[in-house]
Amino acid sequence: MSTFNHLHRIQKEHPYFLQCNIASSSDAHYLTDIHEPCYQIYAKSRSAGDILDACTG
Repeated sequence: MSTFNHLHRIQKEHPYFLQCNIASSSDAHYLTDIHEPCYQIYAKSRSAGDILDACTG
């Protein structure tokens, strides 16, 4: 998802997405466009396998 501006509308129209983890990456060109961190991944380690396990719950 490129922007969170429409997230609530998309979740309302497609309730399946209420159960999904949403990942975002900033490609902001201005500091004011960078999202504040509001989601965190709690993984056992920094290994790809542990990160994927944390994302898939």
